[in-house]
Amino acid sequence: MSDHSPGDFKRIRIEVPDDHGVLRGKIVPSAKVESPHGAAFCSAILGLTVADDVYVSEFAGPEEGWPDISVFPDLSTLRPVPWEPSMGAVLADYRQADGGPHPLCQREAVRRAGRRLSDLGYHSEVALEFEIFMFQADPEAVDRHRYRDLKPLSRIQQAYSFQRLPQMSPFVDDLFEGMETYGVPLESLHTELGYGVIEVALKHAPALEAADRAARFKLGIKEIAARHALVPTFMAKWKEDEPGSSGHIHQSLWREGTSAFWTDSGGVSDTLACYVEGLLSTAKDLSIVYGPNLNSFRRPNPKNWAPTTASWGEDNRLTCVRVMTHHPDYCRAEMRRPGADLAIYLSVAGSLASGALGIEQGLKLRPQSQGDPTGDPETPLLPVSFEEALDALRNSTVACELLGKEMVDHYVIGREAELESTAAHRARIPDWELERYFENT
Repeated sequence: MSDHSPGDFKRIRIEVPDDHGVLRGKIVPSAKVESPHGAAFCSAILGLTVADDVYVSEFAGPEEGWPDISVFPDLSTLRPVPWEPSMGAVLADYRQADGGPHPLCQREAVRRAGRRLSDLGYHSEVALEFEIFMFQADPEAVDRHRYRDLKPLSRIQQAYSFQRLPQMSPFVDDLFEGMETYGVPLESLHTELGYGVIEVALKHAPALEAADRAARFKLGIKEIAARHALVPTFMAKWKEDEPGSSGHIHQSLWREGTSAFWTDSGGVSDTLACYVEGLLSTAKDLSIVYGPNLNSFRRPNPKNWAPTTASWGEDNRLTCVRVMTHHPDYCRAEMRRPGADLAIYLSVAGSLASGALGIEQGLKLRPQSQGDPTGDPETPLLPVSFEEALDALRNSTVACELLGKEMVDHYVIGREAELESTAAHRARIPDWELERYFENT
């Protein structure tokens, strides 16, 4: 529950996740969030690509005149926005006219997945971690979209480096303190492989709170960075010769305060085995949820520890699911397929529901991979392109069972819109072809 009330703030921003889990919304007088009628948003917010191309679905379109959709703040999520004086923030849910959950409410999808596990007798805990490339802000370069001209925050690359941290110290201090106040406590921060890249792990929480924290983190770090003349990116693969950026999901199940994944005899418990097989059995179907953009599919590469197979292994970072069983307090499964651009709420909901499916059906866990599973003919491949992943979701009955058919159908329309809106760019002759062939053929 929140320690704050609307009256603590002059204004409050109402935050709702879009298809990508990116928070959008509006700022209102504080009293507005207590209205029994909620707030009204244009339903076009349900049909926007990441670059605001508008698409039509059964829930929003010109035939209905783009009517309003009701949004109801969840006051348990009310927090200060410490870098905005007198500003609070509250997350909100879409609801239908009768007050019931809206089929496209992504926070409700996470709730459903949590209830599914609760019905099996489990409580789920989730934590996300992100790799983020940080750059020194150059307003002209950013305004002109010349992102390649931006200078990385650090001039050297050194993972787990203390040498790189001093130039980041003011930003890092504000990030830890600001996020804590915003309701997003950080577990750790360290430099990673690549120029200017950091990895930030968020503290674990119940599933919905963990998804909320991740969405707020992606918004908050951009706002804090701007105040330090910095620019972060969550692109899955921002540059060809740099590693990709991940958005791993750590998951654990508990029963009466005890890990349901732990076994006193060591190794993988029956519950954990079924859960992991559930994750792997749906990894192909949900690939475009774990990677919702065309750029997402530039990241998977075993050389950069970004999995290309539906594989698992104990403490193996080359697999799709890394399992850790060394201590009952930290026994968990890490879904490593998602990039930093993952559709946060649907990825969390899909993972939890997949694990529940594995437990419900008593799925038998496939053999674990030792080392790099790439090239193993017994290990299924995951989609290598946006189009292949889109087809996998479009034809998936299990995804509809996990996330809801209306949610999946709408999400597919959004991914089709992403493909259509980028077609002209993809059809252009790239600069490297001109440089290579213009005069030499």
